[in-house]
Amino acid sequence: MNSNPDVIFYDLETYKNFFSATFKRGGIFYQFKIHGEQNDYIPLLQFFANNRDCTFVGYNSFHFDDIILAYLILKEDQLKELNVEHLTYAIKNLADFIITKKDEWNYSKYLAPFKYHKQFKVIDLMEVIREGYTSKSLKLVGVNIKWNKLQDLPIHHDAEVHDPDLIMEYNKNDVDITEAIYNSIIGRINLRDKLTTTYGVDVTSSADSKIAKDILDTYFKNAGVNVDSLRNKRTKYKTPIKISEVISPKIKFKTEKYQNFLKEVQAIEVSEDTKLKLHFDSDLITHDIAMGGIHGAVKNKVFTTTDEYTIYDLDFGSYYPYLMLTLGVVPEHIEDKQLFLDTLRAIVEDRISAKKKDPIKADGLKIAVNTIYGLLNSETYWLEDRKAQLTVTINGQLYILMVCETLEQHGYQVIYSNTDGYMVLCPKGKEGFMHEINNQFATYTGIGIETEIVEKIVFKDVNNYYCKFKSGKQKFKGCFLPQGGILKGFVNPIVAIALQKYYVDGIKPEEYIPTHPDIHDFCTAFKIDDKFTNIQELVQIKTITHSPKTGKPYVKPKQESVILSSTPIQKSCRFYVSIPTTISDDTIEGYRIRKMKVEDGVQKFTDLCAGFTVTLANDITPMPINERQINYQYYIDKANEIINEIN
Repeated sequence: MNSNPDVIFYDLETYKNFFSATFKRGGIFYQFKIHGEQNDYIPLLQFFANNRDCTFVGYNSFHFDDIILAYLILKEDQLKELNVEHLTYAIKNLADFIITKKDEWNYSKYLAPFKYHKQFKVIDLMEVIREGYTSKSLKLVGVNIKWNKLQDLPIHHDAEVHDPDLIMEYNKNDVDITEAIYNSIIGRINLRDKLTTTYGVDVTSSADSKIAKDILDTYFKNAGVNVDSLRNKRTKYKTPIKISEVISPKIKFKTEKYQNFLKEVQAIEVSEDTKLKLHFDSDLITHDIAMGGIHGAVKNKVFTTTDEYTIYDLDFGSYYPYLMLTLGVVPEHIEDKQLFLDTLRAIVEDRISAKKKDPIKADGLKIAVNTIYGLLNSETYWLEDRKAQLTVTINGQLYILMVCETLEQHGYQVIYSNTDGYMVLCPKGKEGFMHEINNQFATYTGIGIETEIVEKIVFKDVNNYYCKFKSGKQKFKGCFLPQGGILKGFVNPIVAIALQKYYVDGIKPEEYIPTHPDIHDFCTAFKIDDKFTNIQELVQIKTITHSPKTGKPYVKPKQESVILSSTPIQKSCRFYVSIPTTISDDTIEGYRIRKMKVEDGVQKFTDLCAGFTVTLANDITPMPINERQINYQYYIDKANEIINEIN
């Protein structure tokens, strides 16, 4: 439960014959409905009047719930005269307009008074956790924070409501999830509150990208840049951009292999919609060259610092912003280029100095600094200039290859490269010369470099690894990370947990997995779109080892399935792989989940976990985990499959 009494969590539902508003403050629910003989419209307005100073927290509320609430407040004089039937119809009409009319010219004009109201303070958690254009449904975010009840809307929004209590209880669960998400990201909430005070711009309900834009705008305005005059300006290119024109003269290679690759890069021409993707093989790894940066790693290998060699991780601080400064990169449409560069330098240096003095300011500037490169390719921001972006990323990646070439020439092995750094195997006794090479490179580029010793690194590939530093810090990525973030997919976290236990603590999957206490970590969750239907089937599966005609054994046993029952289930689903019931020596029984779509009148099915029976876990209730019939061997095999690839 949230301990702040000035925060109210809420959710709305709109139907043509029903409206409900559910609020939760200080652990207490307040529910209002308009349906049948009950009209809570005036009590709802009174609730707002009594709580106007609170912050109302919703999920995807900025584009829907907040608008509905503002409409109910601002249109009181007209709406209070309506009976229940006409009032619910009016609210539903507005809801449908919000959902279906977004592309019409009058959408923004009609909704502006309600969307940009100042009736109450709001936080939209979907906006806070948004990453670029990536968002996720409330239900699946709930799965990621291990919420027990995964429930879709029980009555279709175009139907009529005859059981209002069903919707009211559903609302409570959604509000509880909203509160749980808020508590799980309270650090982000507090940061936004403090940044709003620091910069005088309201970012309480902003994604990181919006925060970056607001902070950058504030800095450039304060420096004298006329940001308002730049808002509609962009630099566009009608003809392809020649990469040879963006490569710095400081990019120089010594060996034929690297020189030939440079010639290959120089010959490329890139149009506005071209996706840059190249590959280069150095001694041990293949480097992938793309718009986001360079990436490469040894595959399926474990490295440990020993008496023979030390693993060094080298990282350039604020690499892309400093590249913009050292290369003098400024979008072409900005006239005062020196003022732009001076301001950018101030932002980068302010962030460094704020790390010790003002952590909140430092965190805000970190968001801005890490975003500025991407904004060079943003159609929605005044920095857009594809050639400027290419200048930064191409030179940044070639610089990394330059230092890799030099290290390899002197007997060092580069085992990993990424956007702003690389990892090196350094033989004992050769540390001094390695540091000399790295420092010379830092001086040559004008960008500082930080060094850490790695105790152990386990590579599956560039996107999947575990790294332990000498300082004790650990880094997990990809298959080693149980849950990659609040917006990531949720697929068998137990496998990643087992990999950590194996590589960090030396415990085998078959020893650890059966002892793990949390059922959530065995689950997979997904949500289908409207063209599919989820089907839960009770099936009997018979294993056939011999041909019924010839009596000869099959090389690979066959399976025959008989469907005993078939039930449509909700679009959002969570399940785990479970042990089937044994019917006979050759027959088992259990559930499977399949998604079905109809194409040209034909039903087509896809098994969600082909070959295994599963248990639906949309409503996880307390139960001893040894009674859940988890198929531990399935998860053990998944973990060992990865371990065997690496080892």
